[in-house]
Amino acid sequence: MIRAICGYVSVKAMARIEDANTDIGRLELETRRRHIEQSRQGQLIRATDEMIAELEELNVRGSDRVPAALRRHAEAVLSALPPTEEPLEARYRVDAMMEVLYRAQELLFQQRPKIKGRQASPSGTPPGQSELTAQLGSGRFRRTAA
Repeated sequence: MIRAICGYVSVKAMARIEDANTDIGRLELETRRRHIEQSRQGQLIRATDEMIAELEELNVRGSDRVPAALRRHAEAVLSALPPTEEPLEARYRVDAMMEVLYRAQELLFQQRPKIKGRQASPSGTPPGQSELTAQLGSGRFRRTAA
């Protein structure tokens, strides 16, 4: 088809075009895989957030036992995580389960790919916030009457 459009195309040029097409296909596949993994991690983070919120409610109400349905849900989420040095297992006590889920979230955030321009500065300022804005928000600078 390219020959019909361009007239004559050398064998080297055709090979370069085929190589470029192969590279494009490979990069598209890698991008799709990365998006799927990011989506999966986001779902796991949301699931742990929801479970932690439920556990906090139980804790406020004075309950010390994790309901069976919540424990099964936690087991499913924890089994979807990559293996770790210390095993993350669902617990029966509310406070222990919260610790496990906080650790799971920590691992998920560590594995999350860093997005360019969204990393904190060396001083620890959150992304999108200037050093001055961080200082103003922290109360380090106070407005005085003139």
